[in-house]
Amino acid sequence: MLIAQDKATKRKRRRTKLASDALMKSYVMDYLKQGWSPEQIAVRLRAKIGKTLLNHKTIYPFIDSEKGRNLRLDQYLRSRREKRYPKIARKSRTTIANRTSITYIEPL
Repeated sequence: MLIAQDKATKRKRRRTKLASDALMKSYVMDYLKQGWSPEQIAVRLRAKIGKTLLNHKTIYPFIDSEKGRNLRLDQYLRSRREKRYPKIARKSRTTIANRTSITYIEPL
């Protein structure tokens, strides 16, 4: 149990890296306001520091987060993409008409 909790804590810390680091958050916000894409910001930061501290997959969830929405960071993205929803909200709600469950099919 303790090992699983430690792993979960580390994953949570990684997921909130941008939200908890004020210097990196201001760096990203400044470049977003200048019209840079999250990919360009990540590459620029890697070239400047010499190692990867942040990638675009960390920046996009921050933009979609509640803090990012409050700061209206999505307006600075070049392409207006649709808002990403959690997987549970992306599930299809359609049903197949006249479907037959495989549990009721008789064996041949």
